[in-house]
Amino acid sequence: MKIAIGCDHGGYLLKQDILIWLEENDIDYEDVGCYNTDSVDYPAYGEKVARLVAGGECDKGIVICTTGIGISIAANKVKGIRCALCSDSLSAEMTRRHNDANIIAMGAGIVGPNLAKRMVEVFLNTEFEGGRQVCYRTGQRSGRHRLCQCSCGGGGPSAYMGRVAVVRLQQRVLAGSDQTPDPELCQTGVQGSDGSGSG
Repeated sequence: MKIAIGCDHGGYLLKQDILIWLEENDIDYEDVGCYNTDSVDYPAYGEKVARLVAGGECDKGIVICTTGIGISIAANKVKGIRCALCSDSLSAEMTRRHNDANIIAMGAGIVGPNLAKRMVEVFLNTEFEGGRQVCYRTGQRSGRHRLCQCSCGGGGPSAYMGRVAVVRLQQRVLAGSDQTPDPELCQTGVQGSDGSGSG
């Protein structure tokens, strides 16, 4: 596994902590900068990491700025990139499991070095579970309003909330049209706020 990592001046010190962790764990990486705390523009470094991942030169990426917001937006402008801004290890895990994120973004002003290293560890070691969730990547193939499958098969609160989210998203997509939610798309018995069945 090879990791692309980049930051702006606000993320430089946190990046150094993560680089040490990568070296300690024998993980190969390409550091695209920046290389000190002099002021720089974050979009350039978000794009550099994203292009390495999208081009297949690196397997995953890590981008850091002060909040993580700007650099994640910059990375996501590159086709094929799914960059997720995370601030805890659960988010890092779930964005891999459910979203197949290939870049993790974090804010050096939001998370400390110990949490950041744990997030990276979880992100790099969690596998994508497959197409259980709402999937934007298969939209063109399915032709179903850029939606495919949902968490219909699970149980418990998290699966229920996943089904609710799918139904609500589908309703928003269809809003203003004469179409109704596709029961094959989301085979759930979730009820709307008015008590009527959805999906």
